[in-house]
Parts: sequence; C-alpha cells; structure tokens
Amino acid sequence: MAIFLKIIFLILNLTLLYLTVGFEKPIATLLSMSITTLVSSLVAFLFMEAIIAKRFSLIIQSFGLDIKLLVCFNLIIGGHFFNQTLPSSISGDIFKGLYLVKIFQLSLIKAVSAV
Repeated sequence: MAIFLKIIFLILNLTLLYLTVGFEKPIATLLSMSITTLVSSLVAFLFMEAIIAKRFSLIIQSFGLDIKLLVCFNLIIGGHFFNQTLPSSISGDIFKGLYLVKIFQLSLIKAVSAV
C-alpha cells in the first residue's frame, strides 16, 4: 500500500510540474549545459550532502545510536526531496524524525532534537 501511495504522489507531482512549467524548458536548459558544468555541479552537490550527512551522524551518535553514514546520507537526500516536493519547509525534518522513531526506536524527544 505504501508503494502505491508513493507512486500516486510521484505521478501527481510530475503532472503538476508538467502543467505549470512543461518539460521542454527544463530539458532544454539541461541540454544546453556543458558536461563539465553538469558534472562539477553534481560533485559539489554530493560533497555538500556528504558533509551534512556526517554532521547528522555525529548528532545521532551523541544520542547513543550507531547509524551508518550511508543511512544518514539517504535520510538527508530523502529529507531534501520532501522539502522540495511538499508545500512545507519542515516536511524533510518530519520525514527524518519519523524514520528515526520508527526504524531505530529513538524516543520522539531525541528524534526531534536530532533533526
């Protein structure tokens, strides 16, 4: 059921994007960029996300949880996705907090403090 809701949510977001902007302009912009610019932007983005994930893992470790850096990286990327797609600036933090509570059984107060 959760996968079905995610697919529906993705389809609704893509439909909204197509109706408001269309796909021609973003695709044309990407195609007009040089490969060097595109790759360097991607590397800079991933480096920035890795630093944020490391900071997040250090915060989580202070609560006594040992979460792998890759899990923290995925939480950061997922949080950014929700911040960009939902009409709220805290939806990514809610996602990260609920994940910590549900998967790692961290108390709600500690999860809120961590994010």
